[in-house]
Amino acid sequence: MRAVQLFKARGDSHIDLCIFPFTQTGGHPIVEEHAVMAKQLTLFIQEKLHW
Repeated sequence: MRAVQLFKARGDSHIDLCIFPFTQTGGHPIVEEHAVMAKQLTLFIQEKLHW
């Protein structure tokens, strides 16, 4: 998060941050978690690009 703030402070307008919720499943996300993350990221990108 701090890195994104630093880049933005330096005038980089092509950087942003999307934080995924912690699921407490341990290890690598399972397929269902990937699907939830994909939906969240898709909505995030669409909002940022005004699609």
